[in-house]
Amino acid sequence: MNIIETNLNFRPLSPRSSTKAIVLHHTQHKTWNVFDVHNFHKNERGWSGIGYHFLVDKRGKIFRGRPEDTLGAHCLHHNHYTLGISVQGDYMKEHMPNSQKQSVINLCRYLCQKYNIGIIKGHNEIASTDCPGTNYPLTEIKNATLGSKALSYTVKKDDTLWAISKKYNLSVSRLKKLNALSSDIIYSNQVLRIK
Repeated sequence: MNIIETNLNFRPLSPRSSTKAIVLHHTQHKTWNVFDVHNFHKNERGWSGIGYHFLVDKRGKIFRGRPEDTLGAHCLHHNHYTLGISVQGDYMKEHMPNSQKQSVINLCRYLCQKYNIGIIKGHNEIASTDCPGTNYPLTEIKNATLGSKALSYTVKKDDTLWAISKKYNLSVSRLKKLNALSSDIIYSNQVLRIK
């Protein structure tokens, strides 16, 4: 995954408490790049800097925004557990170039694997907004990233079925049924079906 480091200068940032989902956005500006958005968020909005963790330009180049381990400023009430990805463009008026769409899919796949994420939302699915725009290929990106194939989770030391089921919004009984488990005992490095 080629992520272009921007070395942006931020005011103090807070750590993010967990990583459970990705939220997709658009800049709502046809030409703004990562530096324009950083300047706007920092100097016009008074934030620490760009609110998104990544920005993908129309050519498909991926730029680092906020560090991945810090709290975003992209989706009120949901920043503590999400990573924010924005794209250059106004997808209320424009249509996304294929190179940009493929880069968003690749970045989502990378982040889903890295953080074991099984949830991708458009900003408008969890907040009252038009973002990421009516022309944003949200369903296509979600399907290409998560697909209809079974999601899996690799058990880590000290995991419990209850904690895993809560993370993926499943009941313990559903998780056990998906994996044909007759007891609540699980082992490190065991792969569980989630979907």
